Amino acid sequence: MAQAQTDFNLQPVVDMVGERFLTGASLLLRGRIGEGLAHTVLGMVAYTTFGLPAMLLVSANSFARAETGHNLIELATHALPHNEPATGAKKA
Repeated sequence: MAQAQTDFNLQPVVDMVGERFLTGASLLLRGRIGEGLAHTVLGMVAYTTFGLPAMLLVSANSFARAETGHNLIELATHALPHNEPATGAKKA
């Protein structure tokens, strides 16, 4: 009997668990040491200055950066609809 092959990627799960314990862990686990350490420091500063919600935001940014290569602001701006002017519009 042939086994069914699954294409389940465990890396995002490992990254998310790592972010739970250390902000920037997802970047560190992928070998992006500079970005990971920067997120770790920013996470500590955010936590001491603004509290847990700020640290979670830095962790989310780190995870998004590791998964997509884009930060949260870039992802949010790509998700918004872009209103482009109609072609042939005259300037006033």
